[in-house]
Amino acid sequence: MNKIRLALPLFSLLFIVTACPDDDDAIFPQSEELLIGNWLPAKVVDICSQGGEETYTYTSCEQNGTLSLFLDATFERLVFAKNQSGECVIEETLFGTWEAVNSGLTFTFEGGDDDGTTEFFDYIEIDASGNTIRIGNRIYESNEPCNGGTGITFSYTEYSRQIN
Repeated sequence: MNKIRLALPLFSLLFIVTACPDDDDAIFPQSEELLIGNWLPAKVVDICSQGGEETYTYTSCEQNGTLSLFLDATFERLVFAKNQSGECVIEETLFGTWEAVNSGLTFTFEGGDDDGTTEFFDYIEIDASGNTIRIGNRIYESNEPCNGGTGITFSYTEYSRQIN
């Protein structure tokens, strides 16, 4: 009888802990608000199938671009590049809505040639400081050359939080 009395509170605690609601649509249920803000592109990293990685660091012009994620689930992305005169200018402005779904991010573009297009990224990581995010995809089959090998297995873009 003493064993039953001792086990009952443990089972109750276990039931309470495991019976909490599970939100499969949220990537970081307590931290999703950490995504809100202006993000500056830093680099693209490709993890190669035969080991190693390749990194493309954005130019100083390209680093003027922003990925802005707003609280109302909209986004704006400004892409900068040098024009034929060598001036750093906005090359493209993208906007639409974003949603944290199934451990990733979905962007739905509005307007222009991309109207209605949806892009899903199955990888997102926020560093402990909340000032760096990595958004990318696990590419299981790619024939693009990578580090002397034959494919990329994982690719992400790293952004730094714009601090005013």
